[in-house]
Amino acid sequence: MDSTYFIAWWGAIVATTVLIWDVVKWARSTAIVRLVVRANTWYPDSEVVREKSTEHGVSQELKSYLHIELSNVGSMPTTIMGIEAQKALKKGTVSQSGPTFVPHYGNKLPYVLRPGEVWSCRADQEVLFGLPGQAPLELFVYLSHKAKPVRKRIPTPTNKTRPDHMT
Repeated sequence: MDSTYFIAWWGAIVATTVLIWDVVKWARSTAIVRLVVRANTWYPDSEVVREKSTEHGVSQELKSYLHIELSNVGSMPTTIMGIEAQKALKKGTVSQSGPTFVPHYGNKLPYVLRPGEVWSCRADQEVLFGLPGQAPLELFVYLSHKAKPVRKRIPTPTNKTRPDHMT
């Protein structure tokens, strides 16, 4: 065995490693969207549900919302095409979409979500959890780079307490 034999093997190993690395980089070069949903969220501009007078002033009970956040942690942009909440029934489904989801910062749908960017919206929690049916509520987010929507099951919140805000 001479040195050219070892050099040939070394070259084959390096070339194979580079090829595998390029395939991994190519497979990861897409949009990767993370979906976070928080129940029982209140905003400073939330709708006032009830007011009551106390010795310290007026206390306001605010409407609770689902806070929905999409973040692109991938390396390519994607477009958020739509968002929908569904509950399964014995025969079919019942759903809410469109104006039920109020985007923050005026970022209406469809919206191009670039790498590192976050898009968020709110939805009336009572309306969504009040949909008929016993099945859990599911959220579907339609993205331009995926054939199937991103799907997330939302458990019914157990904590029904709302903060009282003094005005």
